[in-house]
Amino acid sequence: MLKHNQPDPGKISVLKLCKPEIAAQMLASDNNKYVSVMMPCSVSVYEKSDGKTYVASMNMGLMSKVMGSEVGPILKRVSEEDAEILSFLKEK
Repeated sequence: MLKHNQPDPGKISVLKLCKPEIAAQMLASDNNKYVSVMMPCSVSVYEKSDGKTYVASMNMGLMSKVMGSEVGPILKRVSEEDAEILSFLKEK
């Protein structure tokens, strides 16, 4: 943003998570190519003005419920894998 003369947003990193075999399955049908706008799955790690670090990601479980019959089950699988990857973040 600084290169475009915009205010410094602070510390932000966006991690892109992609499993090619899942992406290929989801995009195989012409009817599902619109889903490419959400790919790859992103996880954002950022710091707020309170000095704390936060992690955000799209709720793929919810998205799986609103997508069509072909994409929904695939996004459910993505949601389960995302939960496993990010499970270390859960408060105990």
